[in-house]
Amino acid sequence: MPGTTPDVGLQIPFLGKGARLDLSSRSARYRWLCIFLLSFSGDGWTSESSVLSAIINLPEYIKHLGYGDTQYLPAGVNNWIGPVYSLGQLFGGIAAAYVGDWFGRKWMLSTGCLLVNLCTALLIWSPNVGTVIFARVVEGFSIGFLLLGYQIYAVEIANRNERGFLSGLSLITGNVFSLAASAITYGLTYAVGNWGWRLAFGVSFIPANILLFSLPWIPESPRWLYEKSREDEARAVFMKLHGHDEMLDDDMEREYQEMKVAIAYDKANKMNHWRNFFNTSAARYRTFVAVSSQFIWAWNGQSVWTYYFTYVFDAAGFSDVHIQFALNAIQGAMWVVGSTVGAYLLDVTGHKFSLLVGIGQMSVCLFVQGALSRIYFDKGISNHKAGIAFVSFYIIQWVLWVTFFSSVVNMYPAELFPAPLRNRGYAMANVVSMGVGFATQYSGFPMYQAWKGGKSKSSSTPVLELKSRHVARIASHEELNVSSDFTDSTEDSGTAVAKDGNGNGKGVRTMELVD
Repeated sequence: MPGTTPDVGLQIPFLGKGARLDLSSRSARYRWLCIFLLSFSGDGWTSESSVLSAIINLPEYIKHLGYGDTQYLPAGVNNWIGPVYSLGQLFGGIAAAYVGDWFGRKWMLSTGCLLVNLCTALLIWSPNVGTVIFARVVEGFSIGFLLLGYQIYAVEIANRNERGFLSGLSLITGNVFSLAASAITYGLTYAVGNWGWRLAFGVSFIPANILLFSLPWIPESPRWLYEKSREDEARAVFMKLHGHDEMLDDDMEREYQEMKVAIAYDKANKMNHWRNFFNTSAARYRTFVAVSSQFIWAWNGQSVWTYYFTYVFDAAGFSDVHIQFALNAIQGAMWVVGSTVGAYLLDVTGHKFSLLVGIGQMSVCLFVQGALSRIYFDKGISNHKAGIAFVSFYIIQWVLWVTFFSSVVNMYPAELFPAPLRNRGYAMANVVSMGVGFATQYSGFPMYQAWKGGKSKSSSTPVLELKSRHVARIASHEELNVSSDFTDSTEDSGTAVAKDGNGNGKGVRTMELVD
């Protein structure tokens, strides 16, 4: 029977109705502990932008791979070591969708952890470029499992009023460990030998194995259990995650019943069929929003920065390698703060606000960076103030991007689709995200080289108006924190929420490309 436990939580009225964190009950603390441990899966891209991007620019790592006489990886090598990660995540996300449907959410996460251990060991070894590229593919494959597994699990067990923050918790945790690794890489600019970059790579072992050894004590998603006709287990897990004194209050009982109704509806209407991505106007709209929202991040101007940041910093006049990597670490620290604030604001100000701020500030900052590049750097004009302005706008852009856009866009595919389509819908969006990501990353540096930095940066500006219109459209559905189990199951549900497009990259030192 439903109980009547009073609603006691931390209320912050002036921040809006979503600003409530309730940790007063044992079940709430247990639920948050579970999601906190699962958040060690990270968000994938944070590590890319702050760890891998830094290590492949370290002189000692370049020397280890046999290119010490050039101080830079050849363009063809760099072009594969970096972007090939996206291809791995593309296929990993597809595989994870089926694993999650067949074997459960925990299997997705455990598989991802094992793959992280494998790729980390290979990167620490790094005997040659071929092994590094293979390890990068495995790394991307692992993130496909971890990102999908965490987002689906968090959406399915979180309360409505905390879903935004808990969905963004993996971004926060990922930023913390990436900050640690980027701090190590900064110290390595003063070191000699291979132990340092191996230590920086080895940081990945920590969150992956914390998560792996925590999984046996974390329950499976109650939605997946109920869907597999394991109703007693589903009820017991739901009670453990949301109950008060071994009973559910009125709101939680209602949410549990909504979950049951939604699953019954899904089965009766065969909602797990692929045609349900396109068979109604609402289904087509959901699919469009999920897919195109993942398309946006690839055009955020980050393709050059992520894997080639030393070149860009050189062009801006910051050629000291210590300054480049220090800026990289400082930005990592700012991302920790930004992701924390952004995850909290998501439940306070709503998704529309976050999307519009994220896209709007990006448009302004990219325009300024493009203008500075065209006026000064593209022409080889040395201007210290212009360089400071360029780097400042870059840092501001990415702190705000992580705070607003990244916090919301990872949730879109997880909350947008009816539950039977959730894994495959996320995988579909991931295919577009990583496919376009690979294309922009792979072509980013050749474009930068051909246009000498200025045009490649400013070439993002023609799509800004279209991008802003698109975001305004998908953000028009303001109330996204509804029950993803009940409302999303309705045939013409138009609910939307968001996935992560975390930005990335950092430092720089410029010279001629080595072919």
